[in-house]
Amino acid sequence: AEARALVDECGYRLQGETATLAIGADGSRASTARRANNARVTGRYERPEQTCAAWGYGDNCQPDALPPAIRQLAERLQAHPSFALGKLRDVTINARTDAFFQLDPHVDPAADGENVLIANLLSSAVLTFTPAQPPAGLERRAGAAAGGGGATA
Repeated sequence: AEARALVDECGYRLQGETATLAIGADGSRASTARRANNARVTGRYERPEQTCAAWGYGDNCQPDALPPAIRQLAERLQAHPSFALGKLRDVTINARTDAFFQLDPHVDPAADGENVLIANLLSSAVLTFTPAQPPAGLERRAGAAAGGGGATA
């Protein structure tokens, strides 16, 4: 409920996320719809139409400003001996109204550190991991060094 309230309050729709494809039980395409299926809430400035979340980002990230359930999850993950996580620098909520969550290949800001933890809740997920340097024949998109993109052909 906290995450949904934040999406309504300060989430923005990802413009590139407009295709929703439904697959039938037999594997055939059942339908395709064009609509924004992903809303994003983050304390990191990403777009002019965005309202940054109260907890901020990077060196200015304030975990005490997180909603209670999200703050508790972050504290439990940081305290767990299986994870070597440093200071919390970023919390982003990606909410989908339908379908699975897909995290496209991208480069996170180097200042965020070497450890990135993704906690997926209430849906299946597709994650793609790519090497830090693009393979031969690909070049990094503009803005990728600041966390804004991945590799392109």
